[in-house]
Amino acid sequence: MSREARVVLTAAVIAAAIGAGIAIIGMKPTPHPGPVKPVRLDFYWLKDVESERNPAGKWEMLEPERDEKSGTDVYAFKNKATGKVVKGDTAKGREQILLKVANAYDPVKNPKGLKPILTARDLRPVCKGDLDGNNPVIRLEFEPRGAEVFMEFTSRHVGDIVAIFLDGKILTAPSIKTAITGGRGQIQGFMSLEEAQQRAEQLNAAALNAVPQSPDGRTRR
Repeated sequence: MSREARVVLTAAVIAAAIGAGIAIIGMKPTPHPGPVKPVRLDFYWLKDVESERNPAGKWEMLEPERDEKSGTDVYAFKNKATGKVVKGDTAKGREQILLKVANAYDPVKNPKGLKPILTARDLRPVCKGDLDGNNPVIRLEFEPRGAEVFMEFTSRHVGDIVAIFLDGKILTAPSIKTAITGGRGQIQGFMSLEEAQQRAEQLNAAALNAVPQSPDGRTRR
C-alpha cells in the first residue's frame, strides 16, 4: 500500500484516548526571537484528484518523496490525460499545484478558483502528536466555526482528499474516512511519532500566527 493511501483523516475523541491509557503528548511552543512572520494555512478540497470517492479525477497523486534536508514530504501530481507531472520541489511547482491541482483562488491568477474550506483561524493551536495504538497521529481541534464547516463538508465528502497547505506547500494530504464531528479529528499515516509531533508543531505555529483575512473570508495573499 502506498504511503499516501495510508494518510487518512478520521473523527477522534481525545477523552476516549485518555481513558484507554494512551499518552497525550503536549507540544511546548518554540520561542521566536523578535516579530513572527504571519503564516498562511489553508485546507483545500482536491476536487479534481483521483480518490476513493472520485476515481475519475483528472489528477493522480503520486507517492510523496522525502526531502531529507527539510524532513518533509514533497508531493507530486500527474495529469492522467497528458502525463504531465507537477512536483512541489520548487516555488513554481508548488504554485502550479496550488492553482492547477487544488484550483485555489487567487485574485489575479485564478479569480474563479475555490476558497479554502478552512484557514488557520479555524484551527485551535492545541494540535498534538500522539499514538493511536501503535499508529502515529495528529489530533486536531477546531474553533466553533471551523468545527461546523468541517463537519458539514466531511459528512458529504467521505472518500475525498483534503490537502493542508502551509505557506503554499502541502504539509499533508489525507483522505476523509469519516465525518469529523464534535470539533475534533485526527490525521494518521505518519512514519514516526516524531514526524507527527513536528507536523503538529507546525500546525500550532500557523494557528497562532495566521495571515489576516479579507472581509469575504479569503485569506489575503
